Amino acid sequence: MNIGILGAGRIGETTAELFTKAGHSVAISNSKGPASLTSLVEKIGSNARAVTAEEAVKFGDIVLIAVPWTRRHELPDAQLFENKLRSTQRIPMGRMALKTLAIAHPAN
Repeated sequence: MNIGILGAGRIGETTAELFTKAGHSVAISNSKGPASLTSLVEKIGSNARAVTAEEAVKFGDIVLIAVPWTRRHELPDAQLFENKLRSTQRIPMGRMALKTLAIAHPAN
């Protein structure tokens, strides 16, 4: 399965490693651009590649969104997510920080 990952922090990196170990192909992105992910992709292995956020969404049958809640406005255009299974790690930042997992299935 092809999995696109938006965010290369602890959650994005860890899930990318787990998905590739399970035999899936991963396209991972961050806000700094693909060049900043070279060492991470080399560490993860041949089933991983660094891409832009838009490319990660287009690549994935499933898209994992692992970005801080305060940066959600930087996500690619919502239309790119149509017909994608999305898993969102919303990470509110602040005193009352909570980690929640919400899985949404595309409406048809």
